[in-house]
Amino acid sequence: SANTVERLGGAWVTRLPGGAASRATPVVQKGALYLPAGANVFKIDAETGETIWRWEPGEENARQVPSWQGVGLGGGLVFVGLRSGEVAALDQETGERAWVTPVGSIPPQVGESVTTAPMYAQGKVFVGLANGDTGGQGRVLALDASSGEILWTFFVVPRPGEFGHDTWPQDSNTWELG
Repeated sequence: SANTVERLGGAWVTRLPGGAASRATPVVQKGALYLPAGANVFKIDAETGETIWRWEPGEENARQVPSWQGVGLGGGLVFVGLRSGEVAALDQETGERAWVTPVGSIPPQVGESVTTAPMYAQGKVFVGLANGDTGGQGRVLALDASSGEILWTFFVVPRPGEFGHDTWPQDSNTWELG
């Protein structure tokens, strides 16, 4: 209300470890903020601004840098899309990695990246994958939230044999690029 606006002010400001910066909107649950920043995912105390845990991919998984769009929460896990074309689930209490699932092409195509903040609903995690300026088959996937198993994939431009492919020009390879 207009009466409370005058009383609003900052409660705290914090610097993220490692000089990380974030463009994501934090997800807040039970007094904690969750967000990707740089090559990390953070859980931050909403009252104090102190870091509760920090996940980073480590040298052996250096390509697993979180996408900047944000994280999703559900079933005690924090879901984050990775620039390596994978989705990771982290334990919400500890930040330990529960699973990582490749959701892109096999073998991976240049530029494939999870391009959305994961969304959780009814035990499933939904993500989008695209190739940016390099072309490739953009898609939306559903994964089982507890295991990371891919449940279904929807290609934005249907491939040969898929429903709707016949509505696209048949003398074209648009399905491979779009």
